[in-house]
Amino acid sequence: MRDVHVQIFNSGMYYTKKYDLGSYWEVNQIFTREYTYDCYCPKCERGSVFTKMPEPHSIGGASIPFVDTIPSQREVCKSLTLHCSRNEHHTISFYFRLYKPSIHYIELTKVGQYPSIADLSNADTKKYSKVLGRTDNHELNKAIGLFAHGVGIGSFVYLRRIFENLIEEAHQQAIGSPEWDDSVYSSSRMNEKIALLKEYVPAFLLENRFIYSILSKGIHELSEEECKEAFPAVRIGIEFILDEKINKQEELQKRSAARQSLEELHARYK
Repeated sequence: MRDVHVQIFNSGMYYTKKYDLGSYWEVNQIFTREYTYDCYCPKCERGSVFTKMPEPHSIGGASIPFVDTIPSQREVCKSLTLHCSRNEHHTISFYFRLYKPSIHYIELTKVGQYPSIADLSNADTKKYSKVLGRTDNHELNKAIGLFAHGVGIGSFVYLRRIFENLIEEAHQQAIGSPEWDDSVYSSSRMNEKIALLKEYVPAFLLENRFIYSILSKGIHELSEEECKEAFPAVRIGIEFILDEKINKQEELQKRSAARQSLEELHARYK
């Protein structure tokens, strides 16, 4: 069930998903059953678990599947409200357009959300300013904001800039190495450049360097819809790379502090 609603909730505006007769149960579960959704709560100012309470549908006192309440060839607007587990008055609301052209399939389109994806994400991405810097952190938020407003290709442009800047940062570190050959690096493709920088880039980036080709293909070849569909996975990949950089930075800081403290103790007691 988790993947059913998370994909919809994390999608940008006007994302449309079609459900055939065999998958109507997914629509029923989204709108009627109880489940949870993990995300940032702007009012709590921290990550939280939001809960969707069950909403049984009935006609004449008899319980019926939600899908059966949608008339054929008519648009129906439906909202969902989820409540923060820390404070039930903190809510997230989603708004959908449902259309059943025939009894054989339903179109579900996300037409609204409050707080927006950008509102929920911007606070959560502040931590990345530690390793991105102000400009790239702004571009990450810009990418998320564009995606939230239904822009696919444009959001990829900003993600690719961030990826390229991460590679250039590693490149500048490598230049200081005596064995570094910059002429080989300059004549290499991005995939090859990352392999050459294996000592300077996060392990996850090295293992998943094809992310760059996905971003480039998105900008030059994929449609808006294809980019919007791919955006969440690519974003998670880049954020995992940034998480790894943060962890390494914190480890180095902790190592330095521990070394200094131990040296001071050694000097005191020797």
